[in-house]
Amino acid sequence: MTVRAFDIAKGTVMAYYPQASVRVRAMVDPRGKTPAFKATPVRIFKG
Repeated sequence: MTVRAFDIAKGTVMAYYPQASVRVRAMVDPRGKTPAFKATPVRIFKG
């Protein structure tokens, strides 16, 4: 996976569909009824 810097809001992550879908479970958030990946915690480690 490649990590690149973009000008987006602090604390957010940008991911492309459908590539992001294979990284998280295919579920719907029970509260917001949105795809679960919108509430997936992410950690980015410097390599």
